[in-house]
Amino acid sequence: MSQNNEIRIRTVYNGGIMITYILPTILLDEFYKEIREICKFSNEQPFTIKWIDEDNDPCTISSQEELDEALRLYEVNHDSELTLHIFPNVPPAPGMPCVGEDKSIYRRGARRFRGKKYMVNGHEFEAKRFNRRAYCAYVLIVYGDWVVRD
Repeated sequence: MSQNNEIRIRTVYNGGIMITYILPTILLDEFYKEIREICKFSNEQPFTIKWIDEDNDPCTISSQEELDEALRLYEVNHDSELTLHIFPNVPPAPGMPCVGEDKSIYRRGARRFRGKKYMVNGHEFEAKRFNRRAYCAYVLIVYGDWVVRD
């Protein structure tokens, strides 16, 4: 795990991957807010979050208990990251797949993504070797100690 017991979250949505970090004590509302920000969903947009359990079955996260269980199993299995698959819709009935969901997307090692992006402090970065302590020049100039003077 990374600093402060943060959990590395690998979010797969719309053919891309976004890496972010959450605390293990996160509440469902905060978690949904983070997902909405990553996927750029409006507050009215329904969506479904799925993760893969030890039996390679997709499991939905729609309650605090399901989120807590996913995070607990992440800890128990000493996984390096928790992979989430996001769908911009809800299944027609409980237990049914989402529109656009195919079992092949859960296959390990499948190379069909454009590239990983990292989200840190509300900024997206795309890099091969990303350092979480990297500074955003824009934030430092506008909000930090540096001030741009004309």
